[in-house]
Amino acid sequence: MIRFALPAILLLGTSAPAFADALEDRFLVAQQNFQDRMEAFYTSRVPELGALMPDFMADERARDSMVCVLDHIRDEGGEDMAELYVSSIEEMGSAPFENMEDLAGIPDEIPSDMIFGGMRSCDNIGISQELMAETGFLEVISNPETLQAFID
Repeated sequence: MIRFALPAILLLGTSAPAFADALEDRFLVAQQNFQDRMEAFYTSRVPELGALMPDFMADERARDSMVCVLDHIRDEGGEDMAELYVSSIEEMGSAPFENMEDLAGIPDEIPSDMIFGGMRSCDNIGISQELMAETGFLEVISNPETLQAFID
């Protein structure tokens, strides 16, 4: 079974030498692709969201937080778990989004407490919420009418 991915809130880090650098590079590319696909999906449903979507990848705090989460997954689950995590982000970043279910993509083999533990310890959610609040994205996406546009 697959869980919903949190909008543009996924993660990373640096601890092992060359492999980590290659994995981090792949992850950052996948995150950018995921962000681009998510923005296209949001804009297709609610055009005004396109102008409000934060550029998480351009924000150093957000990128560092994403890398931190990957490091957390690597530290807690090992290189194979980190590889599985990055591969799942790559898949989500290459697939089109047509509905909210298409945002599902993190395999159950990666324990949610591992992911959310990393997100908490790296302040991933807090940083993402700050960026979304700064652009007005959070206010618009929290509107029940906006949310309905993603269900229809």
